[in-house]
Amino acid sequence: MSDGGPEFFEVRILRGELALERFGITGGARFLGIFEILSGLLILGRLVSPRLSVIGGAMGVVTFFVTPTLMLTTPGVIQPGHSGLPFLSAVPGQFLLKDLGLLAASFWVLATSLAEMRAGRALSR
Repeated sequence: MSDGGPEFFEVRILRGELALERFGITGGARFLGIFEILSGLLILGRLVSPRLSVIGGAMGVVTFFVTPTLMLTTPGVIQPGHSGLPFLSAVPGQFLLKDLGLLAASFWVLATSLAEMRAGRALSR
């Protein structure tokens, strides 16, 4: 496994903020990667049951809520020397910014899956 992939970068940022130091950089990257893949598979599980995608959507919300909040504390997110609106650096600023879109998608999956579950219960009564 290389030391330059996006998961490793995210874990380096998270290392100081969360309890990922116990796993080390490689273990933390693997943990984060497995958690994100499991979230995606559970979201895909909506084809089987909306309950699975509720769990996956909630896992996505947790994952993608934590990483954008790091934009507030991570050095190098805002490039210095620009007047007016803050200018995000490519790494880590824009890399963390992509998680805002994924957070919105996770909220959407969670909400639509919950609505589908409620509609299914109303039909079964």
